[in-house]
Amino acid sequence: MKREEDWDKLTCDDIIKIIRNAGIVGLGGVSIPAHVKLSRGKGSGIDTLIINGCESEPYLTADDMLMKTYPFEVVTGIRIILKALGISRALIGIEDNKMAAAKKLTDAITETAPPEHISIVMLKTKYPQGAEKNIIYSLTGRKVPSKGAPADIHAAIFNIGTVHAVREAVVTGKPLFERYVTVSGSLIRNPGNYKIRIGTRISSVIEECGGLTGKPARIISGGPMSGYEIHDTDMPVTKETTGIIFLSRDQVYEGPFHPCIRCGSCVNVCPAGLMPCELGNGIEKMNSGSFDYMERLGIHDCILCGACSYVCPAKRPMSQYIKLALELPAL
Repeated sequence: MKREEDWDKLTCDDIIKIIRNAGIVGLGGVSIPAHVKLSRGKGSGIDTLIINGCESEPYLTADDMLMKTYPFEVVTGIRIILKALGISRALIGIEDNKMAAAKKLTDAITETAPPEHISIVMLKTKYPQGAEKNIIYSLTGRKVPSKGAPADIHAAIFNIGTVHAVREAVVTGKPLFERYVTVSGSLIRNPGNYKIRIGTRISSVIEECGGLTGKPARIISGGPMSGYEIHDTDMPVTKETTGIIFLSRDQVYEGPFHPCIRCGSCVNVCPAGLMPCELGNGIEKMNSGSFDYMERLGIHDCILCGACSYVCPAKRPMSQYIKLALELPAL
């Protein structure tokens, strides 16, 4: 496909096939194949498409950049996904610290005048506003059930990066062989949002960005709250790489953690309404009876945002505990 208007002649199945063949996945960090979400959603009662314009983590700004730089392409991508789902309503959630991006998209929607109903909703800037269940609730008032999916409450959700990649695949025939990555942190010489080929070594990214100003205490793939530490810069950029962050010694905590003091700080900040302290204590003392107990505490509703670990005065790694426990076969 070479012309912007040609995509409108495609059928729903044609669009989904192009997206599948182009290897498009969710670019928010989870990497669920986009064609799977579209195939399951088509004809299943979905009535609303949610577009996640909230960056899911501090430091990450690639989606904000895409909305400001390619607003018409983003609008076209939304329209393509709406056609693939067979619906006509889309809500774009954008945090209120991204007013420039909101204006660019508003102008693009006005100028394009699409027949679909695409609207922008400004949301309070707070972490983790961009988490899937959170933004769906903020925009629709619907709650995704425990162990459920957005389709269970008649919604589908895609982030801005995925929408842009869908447009490139369907309109220009471009497969997903590169993605926008935020390269940031206090130690990278030239931080910014870079278009990086999948498979590029992180050492090559460092070189392209002017090198480092010092030895990092941590190199994080993803965001600082829920990303993971990189120990070898020969590791490649993947479809899941939303960011590469270089943190100095004074930006990380490397000391020991201590027993839970029952302060309740983690409970107060948990966006899923869980008791992370109880989950962490249960996982730390793991035994054969722990699995049922953790399920009763709602471990499957944890979104692994890391807020509990961040506020814990005892420096307990609750989020890491929960992530490890969720990877166990028994759960």
